[in-house]
Amino acid sequence: MKDLSTIKSHPATCLRLSPEEKALFREAVLADGKKSLGTWLKHLARQRVEELRRRGSLRSKEGGADNP
Repeated sequence: MKDLSTIKSHPATCLRLSPEEKALFREAVLADGKKSLGTWLKHLARQRVEELRRRGSLRSKEGGADNP
């Protein structure tokens, strides 16, 4: 039997969006050429993290204040 303790877990994140926000975000996802809202949000978050790193606002490459 396979040892499941070594499998990395990526817990789901839940966001509450109004129907208007969801429609607007879906339009932006398509305009940016992404396949899903989740992929688009991760892309935007990664861009922001890189921006903060360039400014020196994040302490390390691995994470922010919670993960020095």
